[in-house]
Amino acid sequence: MYTNPFFPARLSDDEIAVATCLQKMWEYVNVGQDFYGLAEASQDHYLGMMIQQAIESKEPVKTETQIWAK
Repeated sequence: MYTNPFFPARLSDDEIAVATCLQKMWEYVNVGQDFYGLAEASQDHYLGMMIQQAIESKEPVKTETQIWAK
């Protein structure tokens, strides 16, 4: 079962996600512990571009894990 790590704050799922990112960024700045590296961000951006291509072309697109994400 998932528990809100920011209890007693009453937050939506989206707000918990944002708060978690802010907390992780604090940890990165102050401790140097990363949580979302360039390779993962680049793969996510690539997938976003491919989704946009599929929307615009109205055709299926094939994606592959890019070399930076392997």
